[in-house]
Amino acid sequence: MSRRKTLDEWQLESDIIHNKEFTILEEPNSGSHNVKILHKKCGNIISMKLNNHIKRYCAFCSGKNKKSFEEYQKKSNFVHVIETHVLQHYVPINHWHGKKGYDEQVYRDKIKEDYLIKKNIRYIILNNKELTKIKEII
Repeated sequence: MSRRKTLDEWQLESDIIHNKEFTILEEPNSGSHNVKILHKKCGNIISMKLNNHIKRYCAFCSGKNKKSFEEYQKKSNFVHVIETHVLQHYVPINHWHGKKGYDEQVYRDKIKEDYLIKKNIRYIILNNKELTKIKEII
């Protein structure tokens, strides 16, 4: 049977992956239980599973650290952009910040779509059931 990581072990892993930007505020029962985590850069406290925290950035400001489509497009020669849309692209989901998160997602999707149309880049949106048909679609 494996032992549980301590708060110090989780914090060290977070510090390495996220460059000491987060402070874990609660003693974890396990990596699959939600704990409060402070993002020092934006000051927000997020509640998430530590297993997810290690893989993800702050939900409140993650968009600030991502490259824009324009930045990617300058370095690439896109012919298609293929994206999978799951439920939070279609309806508000509490886990993804409810109505506010949904509205932000729809807004970003629209900006992306408008940009790609303007640049004559084919924008293909698939739901997770359509992934098996990708060869037929392209």
